[in-house]
Amino acid sequence: MLELAQMVLSITGSDSKIEHFPLPTDDPRRRRPDITQAETKLGWTPHVTIEVGLRNTVDFFAARMPDVASASYALAGAQYEGDFTQDLENPA
Repeated sequence: MLELAQMVLSITGSDSKIEHFPLPTDDPRRRRPDITQAETKLGWTPHVTIEVGLRNTVDFFAARMPDVASASYALAGAQYEGDFTQDLENPA
């Protein structure tokens, strides 16, 4: 997870700090993802690396920032008056 978080920071150019918290008591100590069922039942295999996939995801959301911000306000239940997209497009 640390490697993934570092990759996200690198790709996004963020100066955010990675924080470490204790795991919940019922959290598995080690995860071992297995895509065998996707391969056998769906014939699916990954065709891009994790880094390329993350870059594509970041680019996708960056191109849609006003929509992403709108959804985040709605999901948070924030009360906002005015046109917030103008603030995003023309930061002070």
